[in-house]
Amino acid sequence: MAGCQRLIGEAEPRERAARWLFTEQVETHGDHVIEQDIELASAVAGDDLKPGSPWLPVDTSAEEWGDGILPRDVSQPSVLINPGAGWGAKRWPVERYAAVAQGLIARGFRVLVNAGPGEESLAEAIVQTAAAATPLHCTLEQLIALTRRITLAIAEIRARST
Repeated sequence: MAGCQRLIGEAEPRERAARWLFTEQVETHGDHVIEQDIELASAVAGDDLKPGSPWLPVDTSAEEWGDGILPRDVSQPSVLINPGAGWGAKRWPVERYAAVAQGLIARGFRVLVNAGPGEESLAEAIVQTAAAATPLHCTLEQLIALTRRITLAIAEIRARST
């Protein structure tokens, strides 16, 4: 309907029926959707494209706030848990996040629990079970500042099904 002579897409797209719309199909092998998209763009461009590191802005006040939460000179490893997801069916059960948080705390990690707007009850449920975990209420700039300091992030991602 678009009038394009070439309709290029993944050979195994997430929405499987979409493959029937493509005049050219590209095999992708990346684990993450971004890696798969770069493979697709490389095929379209006829060039070997490489992903670049994302640039995250630096907000001075957010960095100062982050220093108060996770000082850079502290050697204790830290974990940021974000139990939210794009929609409920993708969400890992909060009890499992809580069990992971408890296990990490027992191994000496500092555990921070973040949740987006409307997901605060998820974070609170984890903190109730893993009492030493710290709930976070932060801006996007503050969250970026914290990600510069953490050892590990645990969150939902879309993995390629095989």
